[in-house]
Amino acid sequence: MELFAITDNTVGTRIVRIVTDRPTQNVVTQLFSEQKTFFEERYTEGVEFSGGYITSGDEFFVIPDFDDVIAVLDAINNPTSIPPWEPEEISAFNIIALFSGYPEEDGKPVTALIQSFDKRQVIDNRRTILQKMFQASNTFCQSTEHGIVIDNKLSAILAGTELKFKSFHMLRRIFDVDAYFREATNEELTSFSSHEKFSVVPGFDLTTIADSVIRKKVSLINKSRILEDYSVTELRISASEIGVALEAEKIGEIEKIKMPQIRKDVN
Repeated sequence: MELFAITDNTVGTRIVRIVTDRPTQNVVTQLFSEQKTFFEERYTEGVEFSGGYITSGDEFFVIPDFDDVIAVLDAINNPTSIPPWEPEEISAFNIIALFSGYPEEDGKPVTALIQSFDKRQVIDNRRTILQKMFQASNTFCQSTEHGIVIDNKLSAILAGTELKFKSFHMLRRIFDVDAYFREATNEELTSFSSHEKFSVVPGFDLTTIADSVIRKKVSLINKSRILEDYSVTELRISASEIGVALEAEKIGEIEKIKMPQIRKDVN
């Protein structure tokens, strides 16, 4: 099994092949195969994806007609057509997912085993020291090599056009899946804009500016529960890391996010 990386949309080449030697390739095959087995044994009940539904312990979501825009399956079927990863040209910090899998064979569809990847899995060689061969056994040297850590679980399995996953939050780090998300109703929009973490101008009605894109985003935010799980400060910091500025203000001693009133500011 070959190992590939998906890069973020700031990189022109969305898929690169991570070239490995034979022993490493064997380890990759074993790791991903074990994770596939764990996923299939742990999650046994498929549920067609719905934005308003929360899976139980043994359930997983299914998107039956997933559009493989990035061409993950083509990479597995034709690995030599994918350019090798050159860390000097594409930083490890641009990687958003790793995947491996099985090509189409004996009537079985090509299958991709996909892991989400974030910057915590990058081994920073500037802060890494390793024991060196041909040195005294207690001598360590600074690493000058690039390194990444393979996760211990899968985020998704794509078999043909069927995509299986447990966490929508993890999945959307990899793929643009907003099109599969339902739109928020007027009642949900009103409830959303009334959330305690927002500061809203009196008389403002979110339903008057909410198009299909805004409604899907509101539904997505509600599903992720980030307003409940994170403080305004944490949300502002996370937003700034992806180039989004969240305006906030203090209401008494409480920091709140200022609700935008113009459609383009919400989008």
